[in-house]
Amino acid sequence: MTGRHYRRLGWLWLAVLALCAIWLGWMLRQGLPADTDLTALLPADRQAPLIEKADRELGRGFENRFLLLLADDDRVATTQALGQSLQRLVDEGQLAGIDWRELDLADADPHGWMGQWRYRLLTPQWQRAIDTDGGSALVEPALRRLFSPTARPEPVADPFGLLDAWLSRLPRSPIGAADGLLTLDAEGRQWSVLIGELTGSPYELPMQNALHATLERFQQRHPDAELLRSGLVFHAAAGARQAKREMSTIGAASLLGVVLIIGFVFRSPRVLLQLMVPLVAGSLFALTLTLGIFGRLHLLTLAFGASLIGIAVDYVLHLQCDRVIDGRQFRLRRLMPSLTLGLVSSVIAYVAQALTPMPGLRQMAAFAAFGLIGAWLTVVLWLPRFTLHASPFTASLATRWWRLCQPRWRLSPWLALAGALVLVTICALRLTSDDSLELLNPSPAALMHDEQRVQQLLDRDTGSRYFLVQASDTQALLARLETLDGALDRAIADGLRIEYQSLAGSVPTMTEQQANLARVRKLYGPRWTHWSSGPACRRTSPTRREHAWTRRHH
Repeated sequence: MTGRHYRRLGWLWLAVLALCAIWLGWMLRQGLPADTDLTALLPADRQAPLIEKADRELGRGFENRFLLLLADDDRVATTQALGQSLQRLVDEGQLAGIDWRELDLADADPHGWMGQWRYRLLTPQWQRAIDTDGGSALVEPALRRLFSPTARPEPVADPFGLLDAWLSRLPRSPIGAADGLLTLDAEGRQWSVLIGELTGSPYELPMQNALHATLERFQQRHPDAELLRSGLVFHAAAGARQAKREMSTIGAASLLGVVLIIGFVFRSPRVLLQLMVPLVAGSLFALTLTLGIFGRLHLLTLAFGASLIGIAVDYVLHLQCDRVIDGRQFRLRRLMPSLTLGLVSSVIAYVAQALTPMPGLRQMAAFAAFGLIGAWLTVVLWLPRFTLHASPFTASLATRWWRLCQPRWRLSPWLALAGALVLVTICALRLTSDDSLELLNPSPAALMHDEQRVQQLLDRDTGSRYFLVQASDTQALLARLETLDGALDRAIADGLRIEYQSLAGSVPTMTEQQANLARVRKLYGPRWTHWSSGPACRRTSPTRREHAWTRRHH
């Protein structure tokens, strides 16, 4: 390669880096699109795509929400302060909503939207009562309910309270209302409940920072209040903070080590600055291409990429040491085979990691490979043009270090091989493996304690398992679920200690709905004449109107 071509390649590499800087600036115009999702490090389950889809759907309902429990002597005032602080995040677009007042969940009352289905929903006890004697045993309780001051009767639409009976058998939330606030009574005290919903992913850093800062300010202003947190967003934020600390620690330590070594060996600030150019160029090249290919950058990728400083600086040290030794006789051509071999071997190792089914590991491998290529090109195309001062101390230090590293006695190759085999055998016998996902959990102990307390107070366990049931249509699916529910009920009766929720327990099959409707006609039909003959009913509703109601609703 002639000097002219070599200079053209150098200018071309400068143009590439300039384009990378412009492209990176455009991608970062709204901040770094970082990701803290630890599941990105895990392989996708392509052997069971339906189960993978079910996991995503089940997790989607929880990952975008969080729960706060607040206890304090002045609970109402502190809850209002916290709720108003979180409401400001809603106004700023960081949160989609925050529910903490009694009226916030008023629209969730099922009596409104389930009313039209009340005549098709009967509990097994009501089915047996109607099938036994036409529901005669249900008349007296219904009359008492109609005139009870504590009940919420609907004498026209639902005098028997069919919907209330159906809803009473469904799992009930432990969250109630007191003092106008969503309240949980547990452990002999009242806890205020605040339920938040995120606008986007729980792994978005700006939202994490805003939520974390709001809660920290609240706890500083109310140090006596006990605040428990539960939600994926808090664990994601803890992981992001840990990744930032590790990235700063590893990167700063590596950079400081390189600076100290180069400064001590070469004894020149100018040499130090020029030898740092490949590290900067490699980082710019890697960051731009990785972000452009993957769209988002995992913080663990940055933490892992910080360790590349020690690898990329090898190219710099090889070239500079050769220049110090050869002086004006230095030629890059003689050093190119070793530099190229070092690059190719490292890139092949990272390409092998990129072939794994783990998205996070592929991103790390791409970042590392691009960074090494960028540093290598900078070393080869730019550094030989720099005129660097060679200190006599460098040659003297290298000579002394070489003498110290010379062996004092010769070791037999066979003896060395035997020793290596012994060490490998000892390591293999003592080697253990642990593939637990808990090792990837960066959540602090305090946050895990909060999660356990919240589960204990709510009497809920988020660790659940599920059966995935398939069918050709909705009615066949409900029929299969009823069969499965029956098997589970028999197992529970035989001593299996589990609880379960099933869609069949909330949505009967169409056949059962029609049978329930026939039972309701049997229940209501012969009783309107008897009810309308009572003095209370004569005052409130004529017999003709009630018969018209019967025809209209049945």
